[in-house]
Amino acid sequence: MPKHRKQAPRPASRWLDWVAALLLMVSALVGWAQSRYGTAGAMVAGALAALADAQSSVAALGALHEAGRVPSDQVVRAIVLAVAANSLVRALTAFFGGGRRFGLWVTAALLASTVVAAAVAWALAVGV
Repeated sequence: MPKHRKQAPRPASRWLDWVAALLLMVSALVGWAQSRYGTAGAMVAGALAALADAQSSVAALGALHEAGRVPSDQVVRAIVLAVAANSLVRALTAFFGGGRRFGLWVTAALLASTVVAAAVAWALAVGV
């Protein structure tokens, strides 16, 4: 009978473990901030967490909205704030990592997408 060796986890599965852990931590942080400080706490925690990862902040804010803990108009603002905070970090990374020219191109693209997101949020808020 052949002996089976236990294989080491693949790098992709380790990465997925880190993503899952990050999502769990951000969800807990945003939920705690909302329960402690209300919607403003959720917005600030979501923006701070988005400095590292916007997707987990958006997912946590969406879960709070789904649970009825954050109203629609405020969750939309919080999501735009999280995306803007994450875009700022990405722009700075582009400048430091790729130089001035690359940083300007990346910043222009991120600024454009953030402005569009804010415009859509505004349109949803006013019922356009």
